[in-house]
Amino acid sequence: MTAELTAMWQTIHEWRNDLAALIPKSQRPSDGMPKGTTNKLQAPLNISPLSALIQLDQTALDWAPPHCTTTKQARTWLATNAHTRAHDLQPDDHELFETDTRTTYNLLLHHLPAAKAQTPETRAKAQTKELYAPTIKFLADTLTQLGHPTSPATLRKWKERGHITETHQGYSLTQALEKIGS
Repeated sequence: MTAELTAMWQTIHEWRNDLAALIPKSQRPSDGMPKGTTNKLQAPLNISPLSALIQLDQTALDWAPPHCTTTKQARTWLATNAHTRAHDLQPDDHELFETDTRTTYNLLLHHLPAAKAQTPETRAKAQTKELYAPTIKFLADTLTQLGHPTSPATLRKWKERGHITETHQGYSLTQALEKIGS
């Protein structure tokens, strides 16, 4: 799961400039307060990419350590250390970090041209809400229904070895499927 967060931050970091390119240079936040056009023939500022850019930068600053004082430093640090950040967090903060990362990633995908987006599988995975099973037995039954018969004993062994983790929501179906696929 943490490797996926790092990969998302790497993508966010790499594609941030593509998002900024959707905003006219004179209206980017780095040039001061965004300003509207005085040319009546020019289209008004598209506030959606600007809003996404500001949210992306603020999310990076919120989760990066205090020594990262600029948005570029924050994005660069998260692109290489998101897994470290995730391990250092309490469970509730970890879940919030994961949610913020997925939200930022999906926001970026929404604004980039389709040609820039990743494969449909990767995009669908990032946009899919995480599903949880309340018990090991329920997780085993769900996996069996999905065509991956797995015994509760096997799932308990995976839990002991750290392949699947229990959160306050239950056991992650994604983690179990990733383990089956590995």
